[in-house]
Amino acid sequence: MQGQRPGQMMQGQRLGIVGQVRFARPGVVRGPAGALRPAMPAKLAHNPRHVAGRAASRYNRQAFMFRRGNHFYRRAYYVGPGGGIFFYDDPIPDGDPAPGAMAPDNLPTCPVDADDCQGFNDPAAGPSQMDPRYAALQYLLSITPGIPWQENGLIFSSDDADDVLVPYNKLEVTVNHYLPFGAGPEQLYVGTTGLLGGSGFRLYSGSYQQSKAEWDRAIVAIRNLGVQAATPSGADTDIRSIR
Repeated sequence: MQGQRPGQMMQGQRLGIVGQVRFARPGVVRGPAGALRPAMPAKLAHNPRHVAGRAASRYNRQAFMFRRGNHFYRRAYYVGPGGGIFFYDDPIPDGDPAPGAMAPDNLPTCPVDADDCQGFNDPAAGPSQMDPRYAALQYLLSITPGIPWQENGLIFSSDDADDVLVPYNKLEVTVNHYLPFGAGPEQLYVGTTGLLGGSGFRLYSGSYQQSKAEWDRAIVAIRNLGVQAATPSGADTDIRSIR
């Protein structure tokens, strides 16, 4: 394997939100409201001990509700110093209807200074709850921890520093030669409109043939999320049959 990992984050654009992967996870705050924050919220003081861990992996870095004693909280995640992922907890006020809609025993319990939450009493997952996109998300998170893969899109950084959620079906994956002018090493690239004038990120760079098994596994995971394989042009590799 040659080149870089994780891929480089690039500029994004606003697009409509299309579809979601549904997990059997009680108390998850779905959609953009619970998504990984690209920076620490202004109200917080950074705590270097609050490193994302087991719960972040389980919940795909999406905010979720938990209990500690007789009180309820929401745990959310943000990108902190050095690109690391950290958590913070917001108490849920008394009288908030959210806890009343959940069976308390279904919610995890989380310590103050660790993300090693306990008691994930999820409903049993039947065939209707199994989604191959869940496995794809977990794999992509494991190989590209710096890219905030979400249930229903990818977060890019826009010119005005706002969060931008790009649906997977608005993205394309390609294996091409990047700059200068297509003469550089090959790259596995995911973006909205391609390399020139588009927005996205490079997942791998180097030689596709030398790392074909690894690249193909990533391509399959990306396509399982609904990303289309781009029609090849020039010296691009045709990956449309890889599923």
